Amino acid sequence: MLNIKKKTQIVVLLILIIAFSIKTNFFNNFIQISLYNFDDRIINRYGYCSDESIGYLLYLKKKYQIKDNPKIVNYIHTPQVNWAIINTEIINKNSEKLILLNYPGSEIRIDLEKNNQNLFEFNDVKFFSNKFDNIKSIEVFNYSKIFEKIKWKLDIVKIDKSRNKKNVKTFNIEGFLEDSLKVELDLFFKNLNLGEEKLYFKIRNISKFENIQLQIVLKNKYILDNFKIIDKFDNCYYVE
Repeated sequence: MLNIKKKTQIVVLLILIIAFSIKTNFFNNFIQISLYNFDDRIINRYGYCSDESIGYLLYLKKKYQIKDNPKIVNYIHTPQVNWAIINTEIINKNSEKLILLNYPGSEIRIDLEKNNQNLFEFNDVKFFSNKFDNIKSIEVFNYSKIFEKIKWKLDIVKIDKSRNKKNVKTFNIEGFLEDSLKVELDLFFKNLNLGEEKLYFKIRNISKFENIQLQIVLKNKYILDNFKIIDKFDNCYYVE
């Protein structure tokens, strides 16, 4: 009886160990450690020049012996990546150099989210406002392709957490609407004084056009022509 009880306990223990190993991905992690070195594992987990781009940061730190904590600008939403390169001994030291990860170019286009017939939201405006100078222009699309002259007003509105609204600026939109109509805005983020507010675009006198969609063009804060490129891999840059 004692032998049977002991064997049963061993079997249960083995089952628990196997179940725990599967749940914690132990076998896959063991294979990764066995087959790949540290740098390869980092790249597989965090990307080289994609997502967090930790592989590229480690490469820069090693090649250029970086010790002055350059500013890192990642154009993709990820957790903080400074840990891969930061020198805590001089954490407050300013650097003239800059690391740009997943650089999208001098301009990007963003589709606004339509909340109702004539109200559109600029999602995640705080993230973009730290990386782009201004809203250069807005393009109005009407997929019903109604060929007639339009005369609207476009309100730029801030709304805080308490739902208090503040009109930032109003633009007149006038012209012939075909496939699209582009309106120059040059609305600088530094003049918007955005904190936790959300940013909305509201078109007035829109009752005749139900299929309208809006797209904004953002101008990048960091234009590569203004920097000396020290290192480059795909769309990741080390500049000064």
